[in-house]
Amino acid sequence: MSNPLFLHWIGEDGRPSRSFGPFASVEGAELRLGRQEGSDLRLEDKSVSRLHGVLSFAKGIWTYEDLGSRFGSELDGSPLSAPVPLALGSRLRLGRVLLALADSPPPEAETGAAERRYEVLLQVLETLGEDRSRDELLQRVIEIAGRAVEADRGFILLTDEDTEAWLPESLAVWSRQGEEDFAVDAIGRASQTVLREALSDGRTVFLKFAAEDPRYEGAESIRVESIQSIICCPLLLGERSVGAFYVDRTHGGGRPFTEDERVLLETVARQSARVIEKERLMTQRARDEKLTLLGTLLGRVTHELKNPLYNIRGTAENLQAKLASGELPEDIAARLARILSGVDRAEANMKTLLAFARPGEGPREPVDLARTLTAAAVDAAPLFGEGGIELTRDYQRGIRVLGRADALQQLFSNLLTNAAQALEDGGRVRLSCRTLPRLGASEDNWVEVRVEDDGPGIPPENLPRIFEDFFTTKHGSGGSGLGLAICRQITEEHRGSIRAEMREGGGARFVVGLPIHDKTRDSQ
Repeated sequence: MSNPLFLHWIGEDGRPSRSFGPFASVEGAELRLGRQEGSDLRLEDKSVSRLHGVLSFAKGIWTYEDLGSRFGSELDGSPLSAPVPLALGSRLRLGRVLLALADSPPPEAETGAAERRYEVLLQVLETLGEDRSRDELLQRVIEIAGRAVEADRGFILLTDEDTEAWLPESLAVWSRQGEEDFAVDAIGRASQTVLREALSDGRTVFLKFAAEDPRYEGAESIRVESIQSIICCPLLLGERSVGAFYVDRTHGGGRPFTEDERVLLETVARQSARVIEKERLMTQRARDEKLTLLGTLLGRVTHELKNPLYNIRGTAENLQAKLASGELPEDIAARLARILSGVDRAEANMKTLLAFARPGEGPREPVDLARTLTAAAVDAAPLFGEGGIELTRDYQRGIRVLGRADALQQLFSNLLTNAAQALEDGGRVRLSCRTLPRLGASEDNWVEVRVEDDGPGIPPENLPRIFEDFFTTKHGSGGSGLGLAICRQITEEHRGSIRAEMREGGGARFVVGLPIHDKTRDSQ
C-alpha cells in the first residue's frame, strides 16, 4: 500500500459519514488514533479511548496496534491483541467506531467536503515535498490553505524550541487583498489571546463568531480589526508545540468558518509540523557533523601552531626592544612589524575559528549596548584609518540587553570590519540604533542596531547565502567565510535576529535586532 491512505468513518447505514486523509504512505509515518486533542486522527466518540491505537507505515505496509484501550480494537470482526498488518478494504473497529481503509476519498456525491479536503491536502503534500527552504514552503502552505478555506488573512508562526518564545522573524504571512500593513504587523493585528491559548494548551481554538464568545470579550484586536471568525491550530509534534497556524475572516459580508474547515486546517497543521521538525533535525545533524569535524581540526591546528607562534612573538619582541636601544638598523623595523602583524592575524583567525566551534560559552548578564558599540568601533578604528573611511556613530545610551559583552562586541566588530573591507577606495560607514515595540507591546522592547555603508552593496544572488557557514566572496583574499556566520550564531544565542539588505542609492545595510533587557536613566 504505497498510495495515500484514507480512513472512512462508516455510519449505521453502512456508508461513509466522514473521511480522514490523505495520509502519506512514507517510511516511518505514524498516526495516533484517539479521542484526545492533538491526536493525528481524532475520533470524538465516548467508546474511543483518549489514545486508542497507532497506525505506522514500514517496509511498504501499514500496521495497526491497540494501545491498551478500554473497549479494544477489532480487524474485520476479530479482536486484536498484537500489532497486525492492514490491507485496502479492511475494516478496523475502535470501540463503536468503524473505519474502512481506502486509497481514495469516498464518492463526491456522498462526501463532497472530503473530496475538497483531498484536493487541498494533496496540493499541500506536493508543496511540502518540494526542494525549497522551510520559509518558502510555509509561505506557500499558508497561501494554499488560506484560499482553500476562503480566509481573509492568515499566518504561520514558529516558536523557539527551548524557550517557547515566538519567533516573528520566521513568520509566513498571507492576506487575500495583499494588505501590506498586515504583512508588516500580522501578530499585532491578530488576536494574541487566541494565539497564546492555542500554543499553551496545545489545542485548536475555533471561534465561529468571535465577537460573541464570552471568553474573548477583552480581546481588543477582535473588535478593532472587525474579526468575525477565527481558527488557530497549534503545530504539534506529539504534545510539544512548535508554532501556530492562524487564519481569520473579517465582517465583510462573508460566512463564518465551518467545522469541516477546522478539520482541514488541523490536518494541514499536522503535516506542516512534521516538515518543520524534519528540516530542523536535518539542519542540526548537518551542523553537528560539520562542527565535530571542525573541532577536531581546530584542536590539531591549535596544538601545532601555539608554541611556534609564541616563539615568533618572543623573538620579535626581543628584537624590537634592541632596536629601541639603537642596536639594529632601521630596515629591520619593517620586517619586525610584518612579523608581529602576521602573528596577530594568525591569533585572530584561531580565536575566530574557536568561537565558531564553541558557541555560547560564558554567563549572561545585562550589557550596556552603547559601551559595546563604542568598544567595537575602537576595535575597527585602525582598519578605518588605513582605508580612509569615515565612521559616523548615532546611538542612545542607557539601553541594556541580556547576554555576553565579549560576544556582542565581536558581533558588531565583525560587521564594522565587513563594511570597511567592502570600501576599497574609502567611503562612509554609519553605526546607529533605534528602539521599537514588538509583538503588540505597549512600549519599546526591541532594539535594532544598523551598520550601513555606501560601498558596492551585496549582489542579489548572494543575499540568501550571506550568513551561511563558510560562504565567502573573498576567495584568494584571506576570507574564511565565518565572519558573518559567527554574527548570525551570536545573534541567535541572544534570541535576536539579523538580516542583510541593499540600501537605496547603493551600499549595504546589516540590521541586528535584540530584545531589550532594561533601560537606565541615561536612556531617558
